Amino acid sequence: MNSKDLTSFGLIIIESLDDNDNTGYDLFSSVMKKKVFQEPEINAEFYDINNRIELFELLTELVKRATENNEYFLLHFEIHGYEGGIELKDGEQINWSYLLPYFREINVHYKNSLTIYLAVCYGASLVENIRPNERAPFRVLISSEKEIWHKHFVKGFVAFYEHFFFSFDTKESLEKYNSVIESDDDKLVMLYSEFFFDQVVDLERKTINKESLIKTYKNSMIKRGASESEMNKLSEEKIMNELKSIFKKMNFSRDYFMMKDIS
Repeated sequence: MNSKDLTSFGLIIIESLDDNDNTGYDLFSSVMKKKVFQEPEINAEFYDINNRIELFELLTELVKRATENNEYFLLHFEIHGYEGGIELKDGEQINWSYLLPYFREINVHYKNSLTIYLAVCYGASLVENIRPNERAPFRVLISSEKEIWHKHFVKGFVAFYEHFFFSFDTKESLEKYNSVIESDDDKLVMLYSEFFFDQVVDLERKTINKESLIKTYKNSMIKRGASESEMNKLSEEKIMNELKSIFKKMNFSRDYFMMKDIS
């Protein structure tokens, strides 16, 4: 998608919080309405999501708007998180694996230029659901690996968007965000899709679950028809050597993941 083909450009804020905790709406009404008034060509939208159905209906609509209408938008989520994904207003937890396909479809159309802001605790944990043999689900992710006091998100993102619109400099805007946050634990980081790829194919990274990998490898052997005697010969050392070989081969899909063939 070329910039000259765009029909609109803006920010989509998606919130799913308790009714007395409207940080997404506060951000929309305080900063973004003013920015749209200053520059009417900028589009800003706010969505209050109650449950899974509403979330996936919205994501489906956003995919359609991006791929069919050539709308370009940044995605901003104001939702509680846990180490496996997000928790909606009604208390249901949604694993990142259900969200990434929507992000990926948009990002493919954007030729790896989708930016996502996660005002979500443990947002960076989605790395565990990224598959190096698929396309990258985004180009840039701004988030945290930790639990953050939610009110800090408003304070920080007010500073962020005041600078981003209309400098359009994400790095400088993140510096503005972190400059108003006192605790280092509550500051956000900017991560690129290359970082996530390198993390996923790193068998020695601290967060990798080797026990789960070994179990998955054994299950795959059984599905391929391995006999009981063959399974008994599989030592943990042998499995890890096989996994090292598999992970090494994953590196060959880097250009595909980064969409070098279509950008």
